[in-house]
Amino acid sequence: MPLNLRQMDVIRTVMSAGTISSAARELSVTQPAISRMISLTEQQLRLRLFQRVRGRLHPTPEAHELLAEIERARDGVQRVNELAQALAEQRAGDLRVACSPSLAQSLVPRALARFGSEHPQVTIRLRSSLVERLVPEVLNDEVEVGVCSVPAEHPNLSVASLCVGRMVAIVPRDSPLAAKQRLSLRDLSSHPMIIVGRQMHFGRLVADAFHRAGHPFRLWADVPAAHLACALVNAGAGVAVVDPYSVLGAPWHNVAARPLREAIPIYVTALTSRTRPRSLVGATFSRLLHEVAAAHGFRRGSPAAEFSPMD
Repeated sequence: MPLNLRQMDVIRTVMSAGTISSAARELSVTQPAISRMISLTEQQLRLRLFQRVRGRLHPTPEAHELLAEIERARDGVQRVNELAQALAEQRAGDLRVACSPSLAQSLVPRALARFGSEHPQVTIRLRSSLVERLVPEVLNDEVEVGVCSVPAEHPNLSVASLCVGRMVAIVPRDSPLAAKQRLSLRDLSSHPMIIVGRQMHFGRLVADAFHRAGHPFRLWADVPAAHLACALVNAGAGVAVVDPYSVLGAPWHNVAARPLREAIPIYVTALTSRTRPRSLVGATFSRLLHEVAAAHGFRRGSPAAEFSPMD
């Protein structure tokens, strides 16, 4: 039968104290209890641990060899206790987050910055993923929290609404369109249009909005991500309709972003697994996401949230 932690503690204390009476006082137990524990341990191990000489217990060489391992085990238990306390106080552990590429430029970094200032000892692991990859990452426990701006559904996903924004028009800063504080799809329809994924969620939203408005657009480029549309507009090559998070605080010096008269809502959600409990750091970050989203002007549950133009 292996030694338990209590037996190890008794061996260590008796070796340190030198007498059963001193060890009993240190451990707050009776002397007979210490004697019985030593006798039981020696029988269990079939090993002599102490010899009594002139009223004192002298550890055998075998006991000294055990003591080194006992000290390491004790240190290990202490580390476990310290880690458990640190985790409970959110002073340790990992926060694993994945988000849509556009949210990796705005909302999520701001939430992570606030989380990091409040919990500097937690390691943050952030990755950017399209929704096709992001959902499996959450379900397979590669990340704990996913944040996306396109619809995501799965029976094992918990989907929490964070905020609702509106897609915005982006135009070159030197374009006459930039002089307007608000643009319509009609204003954009005669200009070379950059679509973010004609067969993807954002691209279909934009194409459907032009169709409903009765204004055909001039497709000039089809790109897979909003930051590529921003780069093209920044170079003066066309106009685009993108999610607001792609340009929020982004360094596109030649891009002017303007609200659209037609509302094209974007629903931002936080994804977690239904099949696994959420960690303390994961729950805290989810709360901060809601607070940061509200603080930066995107209202929850309504597509009426406005976007501050980039002047």
